[in-house]
Amino acid sequence: MSLPVEKEVREVLESYSKRIRKVLDRAFKDFLAKRGAGNMYKRTDSVDVFDSVIRAAVAEFNGKPGTVVFTTGSTARFLFDGKVLVRF
Repeated sequence: MSLPVEKEVREVLESYSKRIRKVLDRAFKDFLAKRGAGNMYKRTDSVDVFDSVIRAAVAEFNGKPGTVVFTTGSTARFLFDGKVLVRF
C-alpha cells in the first residue's frame, strides 16, 4: 500500500471541497431533524451522524463524473479522480 502525499491529496480533493462540505452540512441537518429529544447514549448519536453522512455522500457522489462509490456492509468508500480513496 502506498502512503498518501498530503499535497497531492489536497490537489485532487480541492475541486470536491464545496461538495464535501455540502454533504457534511446536509447530513448534520438531517441528523438534527430526526433526532427529536436525542438519544440516551452518545454512541448512538455518533452512529446516527455517521449514517446521515454516508447517505448524503452516496447521494451526492454516486454515478457522478470523477467519482466511484464502493458501498459495503457497514460503510462506503469514495474514489476521487481515480487517485484518492476516502471513507467518511
